[in-house]
Amino acid sequence: MILFANKNKLAFLYFFLALILNIIGSITLYSINPAIAVKHWQSSCIFCIISLIFIFIPNNTIKKITTISYIGLVIALIITILFGHSAMGAQRWIQIGPIGIQPSEWAKITTIMIIAKYFDDIPISHIKKWRYLIQPSILIAIPSILILKQPNLGTTIILCASSFSLFFYAGVDIKKILLVLLLMILLIPIVWNFVLLGYQKQRVMTFLNPNSDVLGAGYNILQSQIAIGNGGIWGQGWRKGVQNTHNFLPERHTDFILSVFAEEFGYIGVIIILSIYFMMFCIGLLLCNRVKEHMNKLLIIGLNFMIFIQLFINSGMISGLIPVVGVPLPFISYGRSYLLTCWLCVGLVLNCCKDSK
Repeated sequence: MILFANKNKLAFLYFFLALILNIIGSITLYSINPAIAVKHWQSSCIFCIISLIFIFIPNNTIKKITTISYIGLVIALIITILFGHSAMGAQRWIQIGPIGIQPSEWAKITTIMIIAKYFDDIPISHIKKWRYLIQPSILIAIPSILILKQPNLGTTIILCASSFSLFFYAGVDIKKILLVLLLMILLIPIVWNFVLLGYQKQRVMTFLNPNSDVLGAGYNILQSQIAIGNGGIWGQGWRKGVQNTHNFLPERHTDFILSVFAEEFGYIGVIIILSIYFMMFCIGLLLCNRVKEHMNKLLIIGLNFMIFIQLFINSGMISGLIPVVGVPLPFISYGRSYLLTCWLCVGLVLNCCKDSK
């Protein structure tokens, strides 16, 4: 451990920045609900230790278990659709006694792993050819369709975006990527009419005009914007936010936790949080350049983008810049499956850094 720390100071800085975000999450959650904050911190301590255990796992072991992990994921997603536990209109959990497991969280990491393994296994020259892009696209499509079926649009977007980021880094021709993006844009009418559910369409319409239903579909985003506005420059103070203490803000321990933080710690506090995330993102890019193995580079890129995309969607969602799709804030929002996924990302990055130059 000490030798690893001396050789990979940037990797441990990445780890400690994640830990700082986790502590900020616990402090904010204590303002919302002390009991939830205690559970969040207890889970954080366990998951933090799990991420450090990844340092001792042989680097090639991750690659060996990738295919098995992907097959297990697909089976788990099918079981979720057939026999999963339903809550709030979605069937996303497998209940094992008192423990609820959310396979869609597992999917985000596992899909990145299988795509990284695929691009690592094929020669660079093959990446330029269309037929070698069909298999990774199918590998992304299978879990995406199963997760969309739950329904879980937010996780589907994150899974696709973070996995496709590997196409760019692996060396796929930019013209091919732009063509795929164009095709996706052309598919929007089909997605709107045959894929999106009623409440998802309502969220898009509310995004375009939040004042159209201030007591219904537009309530969440308007209360979030009020909370952000109340915070001003310096904030109202810890546990003094009106939107939080008077229960005006819904889902404030998960999707809208940044709104609570903004009301209590203001513009300055939000800038500090965003700066920590930006530092993590930049350090991730630096770590990617330091490792030697191609798969490790791809893994770091994919995991790094996964965290950044979730930050982008969540912060845009609570401020009304994009429609609400139910994406929590990495390391800060409450949710054990989600928090475990975040710390597994850190653990995999630490494991990849064992291969650094």
